[in-house]
Amino acid sequence: EGMEFVIAYAPTEYGKDKVGRLIIQTEEMQWVFEVVGTSPAYTAPSGTSRVNTRLPSDVEASLHAASNKPKRNIVRDNLKPVNYTAKKFAGSS
Repeated sequence: EGMEFVIAYAPTEYGKDKVGRLIIQTEEMQWVFEVVGTSPAYTAPSGTSRVNTRLPSDVEASLHAASNKPKRNIVRDNLKPVNYTAKKFAGSS
């Protein structure tokens, strides 16, 4: 006549399978079992997004207009002689 043993395993995180040793010892016999605990199969959560990630149309239009503005070439503007002051060319006297 055999005895039935139920072993419960409740992992707290996913990962590698855990291996343990179950030792049952009586006055007459000793049994050693290797117990392998596996993680449950992952199931992705179902549901819909609760965060609205869409921009209002007026904000989207103003961002689009701002990004299409011609870029200013600051280096070219700084190289023009108009930007130099008279003190730089006068020298020290």
